[in-house]
Amino acid sequence: MQNDEDEAHKKENDKEEDGTERILFYSGMAVGFVVGFWGVCGSLMLKKSWRYAYFRFVDRQKEEVRVDGEQQAYG
Repeated sequence: MQNDEDEAHKKENDKEEDGTERILFYSGMAVGFVVGFWGVCGSLMLKKSWRYAYFRFVDRQKEEVRVDGEQQAYG
């Protein structure tokens, strides 16, 4: 009888720990996302030269993908 009560208490305790771990996991992910997002976007907002360089890079990559796609379609 005592053994069954110990097992039930252990299972209940494990469920509480799982809930706490899940909350900590998702909280950490949210904090990491916010810091990463504002680290990138904030630097692009504050540094004009970085913003221009970044969007120049994106435009060049877009053109390269478009040109490669056309060559494969008509190749």
